[in-house]
Amino acid sequence: MTEEQQGWTMQEPNREPKRRYRLPPCPSYDVDGMEQWLCEMAQGGWLLEKDGFFADVASFVQSAPCHARYRLEAATKSTSMWTEDGGDPPPEAVALSEEYEWEYVGKRGCFYIYRTLKPGTRELNTDPTVQALAVAAAQKRQVSSLVSSLFLPIFYLVLCLSRGGLLLTMITASTFYFLFMAGLVLLAFGTSLAEVVAMGRLKRRLREGLPAPPTRRRPALYFAQKALVLVLLVVWACVSLRLWVVSVTDEDHMPLEQYGQHPPFATLTDLAGEGAHGYRQTMTGARFNYISVHSDPLAPENIQWAEHASVKRADGSTLDGGLYVYYHRAASPWIAGRLARAYLRSAQSKKSYEAIELPELDADFAAAYYDDLHWPNIVIQKGDVACRVQLYETGIGPHMTLEEWAGAFVQSLAEAEKGE
Repeated sequence: MTEEQQGWTMQEPNREPKRRYRLPPCPSYDVDGMEQWLCEMAQGGWLLEKDGFFADVASFVQSAPCHARYRLEAATKSTSMWTEDGGDPPPEAVALSEEYEWEYVGKRGCFYIYRTLKPGTRELNTDPTVQALAVAAAQKRQVSSLVSSLFLPIFYLVLCLSRGGLLLTMITASTFYFLFMAGLVLLAFGTSLAEVVAMGRLKRRLREGLPAPPTRRRPALYFAQKALVLVLLVVWACVSLRLWVVSVTDEDHMPLEQYGQHPPFATLTDLAGEGAHGYRQTMTGARFNYISVHSDPLAPENIQWAEHASVKRADGSTLDGGLYVYYHRAASPWIAGRLARAYLRSAQSKKSYEAIELPELDADFAAAYYDDLHWPNIVIQKGDVACRVQLYETGIGPHMTLEEWAGAFVQSLAEAEKGE
């Protein structure tokens, strides 16, 4: 056999062979396209290295131009490197192929890659029934992987619904971020589904005694899709990391004393009534006496208010306690109504939920309940505003009744709407 037939270039002693790294121009399940591409690389003087695929990048070693033939064979077991034998084919299968002068080179996706440099070598596994069985096994694994990939988004969806619904989750986490994540999930699902469909088409052709479907290689489109996925994953990772840092460090929490305006609802000072004085914060730290503000397409104004303070009333008594407010000025009254009911459903899903009879309020929707600490909460929708409010008093008293402070809070929403 000549040096050109063997396909290898004589290398100088102790000199490393030249290598070239390439992205494949088609997915792994495009059997015809992969085989053609690898053969074209060999004709240009580049042979796929042993185990030459890593992270979907192919490594080639320089050789003399040759007419190598490559064949992809569907794997009957998982090709993951974490499985037994590192996902390689059984040793007896490799030994049998070597007897017919086919070398096992590596794997990509659900396929093993074999190569021969000798002209006239008989084909591998020419029995289409045997090949169809191997493809069916690979397709079954892909379907299992597709179903497993849906578990996390479905679990997240169920978790969202159990905590009050998608709308509340979207506004709290950012609608753009939520839709971005949903898009990534759909993209991953679509990619996996396309692979399952292609494997099914290949299986049917083999059962009919036909060769693999002819390639429809469109490298520019394929590379553009891969680049888009990579960019989206990088963006998702950066945004997720940023949101995690903000949640851990409470970076979005501004101390109340630095907030230079009055919120569009009643504070502890307002609830203490006219003539209130001697305001003093009673808790310190990032988790106390802060305000967090953000905007969202579904709710342009969102405020989280946490206030712990002591206020003297005009009659000398003290209002001492905490006020937590989750305020949303939604894009429409309909969205506000859905948000208010989402808060109520979230509370009702907990074992500690205990409904409180609430007097009639000047609101479109109102409900009250005790939480797990037996603190009273009210949920209100008034126009395009939805709120969840919690007030607890720790002082000696006298304490405000639910009717008093809930009525005062609803009135404050009406006054803010009028600009008073």
